[in-house]
Amino acid sequence: MHTLLRPLFTLLLGSFLAYLPQANAENMSSMENVHMQQMIQQMNEMQRCLQQIDEIELQKNQENMSRLENKLRALCSDGKRDEAQTEALKFSREIQDSKIFKQIQSCTQEMQQQGFMPKLPTLEIDDQGNSQTHICDQLK
Repeated sequence: MHTLLRPLFTLLLGSFLAYLPQANAENMSSMENVHMQQMIQQMNEMQRCLQQIDEIELQKNQENMSRLENKLRALCSDGKRDEAQTEALKFSREIQDSKIFKQIQSCTQEMQQQGFMPKLPTLEIDDQGNSQTHICDQLK
């Protein structure tokens, strides 16, 4: 597995495992066993899908996010909340339109729909391009 995808897969796997019911394998009914097998199959499909993501592009996105976070923290610390919010909304739109984000979303969609893992975090944007939450409040 790509070294950059390993932390992403570990995070997604952790989310998956957190949703698994606490059940004793010996007491599982055949229906629960079938359900568990389906979850494992979906997890394996998600892993194969995530391995197709371009590691170089993923690294670039991670570096961009790290730089942006530093910039946003500085803007928020300097009291430039509006500027920080504008930058965050711009980046959010760009990342949600990116090939990498769409691939990750596609790879994890089935697991999310089945409730085996949470949705990917995004800054929710309304029709006017605004957010109900402020990035400076989220970075605290």
